[in-house]
Amino acid sequence: MARVTRMHICAPSTKALAFCFTLWLAAMGGHATAQDELGSALKQVSPEEASSLRALLAAPLPTDLADGALKSLLRSKQVAGEKLGDSQALLALYRSWEKLMPATLPRNNFAIELMRAGEINEGLRTRTAEVNQTKPGPRQEHVRVNLVGDLKNSGRIEEAAHVLALANANIALLKKQKTLVSLDTVYLLRTESRALRLGSEIHSYYGRKDAALRLAITAVEVGRNGFASAKAETRLPQDELQKEVRYAAGDLASALSQLTIAWQDAGRYGDADRSLRQQLELAKTVALEPRYFNEIYVRAASLRFDQHEFVSAERYYLQADQLAQTQGLVASSPTRVNLARMRIATLLGQHRWSDALDRLASLDAAAQNDAPAAKRFQMPLERGYTYLGSHTHLDEAATLFEQVALEQGKRYPQGHFYVAQAKGLQGVALWKGGDPKQRPLALTLMQDAIRDYMQPDNFSYEAVGLRADIRALIFATALDATFASPTVNRMDLVGPADWVRGGAVQEAVADAALRSAAVEPALAELVRSAQDAKNTIEALRKILLDDALAPADVQSKMRIQVSDLEISNKQLQIQIQARFPDYARLVRPMPPGVNDLKAALAEDEALLMLLPTEQAVYVWALTRDGPGASARVVLPRTTLRKLVNDLRGTLDFATMGNVVLPFNSAAASTLYERLLRPVEAALTDKRHLVVAAGDALGQVPFGLLLTKPTKTLDANAPWLIKQAAITHVPSLSAWLAVKQLSKVASAPDALVAWGDPVFGTHAHALAAADPNARDVRLVDLDQDDAKESRQYADIPTLPETRDELLAIAKALQADPQRDLHLGNLATKASVLASSKAGELQKKKVIVFATHGLMAGDLPRLTQPALALAATAASAQYPLDALLTLDDVLTLKLNADWVVLSACNTASADGKGEEALSGLARGFLYAGSRSLLVTHWAVESESAKLLTTGTLTHYATQATARKAESLRQAMLSVMADKRYSHPAFWAPYALVGDGGR
Repeated sequence: MARVTRMHICAPSTKALAFCFTLWLAAMGGHATAQDELGSALKQVSPEEASSLRALLAAPLPTDLADGALKSLLRSKQVAGEKLGDSQALLALYRSWEKLMPATLPRNNFAIELMRAGEINEGLRTRTAEVNQTKPGPRQEHVRVNLVGDLKNSGRIEEAAHVLALANANIALLKKQKTLVSLDTVYLLRTESRALRLGSEIHSYYGRKDAALRLAITAVEVGRNGFASAKAETRLPQDELQKEVRYAAGDLASALSQLTIAWQDAGRYGDADRSLRQQLELAKTVALEPRYFNEIYVRAASLRFDQHEFVSAERYYLQADQLAQTQGLVASSPTRVNLARMRIATLLGQHRWSDALDRLASLDAAAQNDAPAAKRFQMPLERGYTYLGSHTHLDEAATLFEQVALEQGKRYPQGHFYVAQAKGLQGVALWKGGDPKQRPLALTLMQDAIRDYMQPDNFSYEAVGLRADIRALIFATALDATFASPTVNRMDLVGPADWVRGGAVQEAVADAALRSAAVEPALAELVRSAQDAKNTIEALRKILLDDALAPADVQSKMRIQVSDLEISNKQLQIQIQARFPDYARLVRPMPPGVNDLKAALAEDEALLMLLPTEQAVYVWALTRDGPGASARVVLPRTTLRKLVNDLRGTLDFATMGNVVLPFNSAAASTLYERLLRPVEAALTDKRHLVVAAGDALGQVPFGLLLTKPTKTLDANAPWLIKQAAITHVPSLSAWLAVKQLSKVASAPDALVAWGDPVFGTHAHALAAADPNARDVRLVDLDQDDAKESRQYADIPTLPETRDELLAIAKALQADPQRDLHLGNLATKASVLASSKAGELQKKKVIVFATHGLMAGDLPRLTQPALALAATAASAQYPLDALLTLDDVLTLKLNADWVVLSACNTASADGKGEEALSGLARGFLYAGSRSLLVTHWAVESESAKLLTTGTLTHYATQATARKAESLRQAMLSVMADKRYSHPAFWAPYALVGDGGR
């Protein structure tokens, strides 16, 4: 076996998002967990101090105290209640205070506790009275803005917006005054920050994500100014100063919390984590009240839950609940009921069905004699899903889901995501219940759910929390039901199966494509309007979920607004479809029909679709003229993944190192035998296979499968690639869309390529003296940027890629001086400039010979990227050197090939259901007909032979398919005894259109 040298090795990938909250906490405290770090930050009172504080709170108020002494005692009790975080004790104290000394009552705090206790009307009356009793100026506007928050939290959004508009106008006038004393300036800054934060929250309610984010960012900036001004105040006694500093810190913490929410709503979880850690650091530094830490727990839990990190989410929700309990909130309070519901949801995400059952049983026991509490604890969606997962009470589960479907049907139109989800779950419960009489209804409900899931309006709901798992369960059960029903045509499920498999594939492209839409101003305006309308509709419906919160007249206005917005949104969607059909098809295509797929195939081609589910793999084979074939293969996902992992363990140089392990032929032949043998008749005599494979199968180039067991593992072995050329596609609908690009005339110029980039942050300083120079020294940076720069500079260099690109240029008769960007010249800026100038559209072949990075490989990297040469900007922000997915989607290509000669560019982004990396999808969207990508770290010499051999064959054989050109290169390399192991000849996969 040849010695492995100079491999393209990536840094190890992590599944965590850049600078995630838990990683940061661990870094702050060595090996401390996030829970330990946050717990230690709370500065909880000792048992002795707690006992003393509770005694102070419980002591009756003397009736013979002078006003000054009584006021001092009341304030001491208030401080004790705040230290303990005891809401009930504080509320009782404020009621007594109002009777004894109403003029000195801290009405702001009283109103807060009334609202937290659910006494909404009294809380609003208290707050309104406070506004009226405060003289005009910064303090009155401060109280007015507090009223805005109370109105918003009680669901009276229109009133809140009206009062906020008045407050904003008054704040603007006060800011122009020159006579404000310094403490009034602090008050005004705090008030402005709070107003901006509440404005952001109101925009969030209406789904205006961009506006919400913009205001949240400004709220934090103003809040920082207010905090700094409070600390700089010199006219107050020390104890009063500390109180003002804490109040200003609390406003800043709330603004940071809203910024976290705004980032989260925008899907920018790395930024959300970053603002959350800033909030935690502030809370620790100033020793804020427990309620601020409670909010940090909840936000951290929500972030983790949305990203399917259910173990961390469970821990945070538990901590939040424990803290709420110490604050005197009873188990049936709205806050703790919601925390209990979310804790159960995290258990469901971990498939801890018995634990979820136990939690529900505990809640039911606690509410046995409390009808209102029992109603709150019903939690029909989570309870029904628990019963499904634990295979218990399936009849009750079906009833609960029917109840959810009816309730959602009152608030959402038929076909809405939430209605489809509930109906689909009802169908699953009925099917699994086993009653033959119910099975026709079960199948109908699931078929209807699948149809509705696939509507374009619903795709943005799919990825958060449990929704992907629920969707997978509905689809898998529907497939089981279809294959068990002899009257249903199995082939008709190819399109829907491809849709669910490709849902996550298309989703990442959709989000980034919307951001890149600005290059088409008319499209950008339409898409943005449609998004705003959809988000506003959803936000209004969320408000209407609890009818008790909003008065009847407000509800009526909201429903009218929803109706008007729905009509407007449908008109916008029609305009987008009519004016930009390619955009809609690429971003979220509807599933293709069987006849569409057959018509796209040549006579010597076959299409394979493989969809793994939890217990089985569904396989379809289609040809142009034949009936096709299908099979349900009982192969649990855990077994399938083990087979794939065992296979890749003998292929990936990044894990094997310099010792090439014997190829796992048993796994390669087992995969063929189990998955392709049942449909083999449809593949006979086909020279080109188009493969759409999901889950772990997306990590396997099918050419190395063995069509029968063998002990001879050389060029004579029965490799599948010897029978047919193979093209991999991210989804069948994407394949059809990309094939349309093949009808466009090819670009006139041969090649442009970027490779052998320099990653050191001083690269820019050396380029003038020597463009090919290398330096990995670091500039002096602080904290995050220093860490990024250090890690970026430490990425292994790839000098061998220079030889590879020179060989490709020679094979394609390109000009190395003009067409190759090497060393310090291999920059992201040169790629973007080439696209902007229209040069990229003139190139048949575009090559990137560098490292492919995934989200989390570097701090704050939240999307796939290609590592290019560092520049001067890298000293301030090292990620500027990366060509990210967002950048790729702005490119304008007309390429026959994009070659990503970097490791793992066909890997799965850390998500099992994704068949291709975001980079590969992005280049297809940008206009490439096909991609040559790698499944594992490659050995340099064999990689050069594969890429040059493929492109030379394609350039010299006028009628050869791209897939056939790759096949010939693979056969040639495997014939070399040095490279007969599949690790050398099989790492590359052709993705997209494998035809000419």
